[in-house]
Amino acid sequence: MNIAQDISDHLYQIHSFTPTGVEIAVPGGDIELKIAPIDGLITLTESFIISPTKLHTDWSIQQVNTMTSQDVAELSGVLSEFGVEILILGTGEKLTFPTPKQLSPFMAQGVGVEVMDSRAACRTYNLLAAEERKVAAAIML
Repeated sequence: MNIAQDISDHLYQIHSFTPTGVEIAVPGGDIELKIAPIDGLITLTESFIISPTKLHTDWSIQQVNTMTSQDVAELSGVLSEFGVEILILGTGEKLTFPTPKQLSPFMAQGVGVEVMDSRAACRTYNLLAAEERKVAAAIML
């Protein structure tokens, strides 16, 4: 399912979502990625964290109920590095809410968290990124 109709050449955007992977539009000139873009797109089949200016592909979480406090701390660190105010948490095919204990580190950072299934999270991320909001999406696949 295509999500982004207009692709920006200066933002990381989610181009399409399928149950087996997500296509990401890569900003022109990004040479730090481990995956070489084809026609400006990369396909990710593992969970990832995305913001308008950064992409973190080394995120191993696949389900909310398996997130440990160490995993939450890692995600908090990435969000701090990204400088975001809003986290869109995509929990896979089905909406699964994290526990208050899992969410508390984000609230302590002043990061608002919206939880939804990963397909909805991808669409919501694109809308907020296009509005130039300080947003990141952590998408579980």
